[in-house]
Amino acid sequence: LAKVSSSSAFWVHQAPAAIQDSSVDVLTMGQRRSRDISQQMAQRQ
Repeated sequence: LAKVSSSSAFWVHQAPAAIQDSSVDVLTMGQRRSRDISQQMAQRQ
């Protein structure tokens, strides 16, 4: 029981960090994509 409770507490502690990392990756990808699009638009003009 002690192992199960400690491992579940570990997952509860780790989950928010993983979610934050993935959200940050999504944000950086979106910023890169919008930046590339703006560069392409500038080149077309």
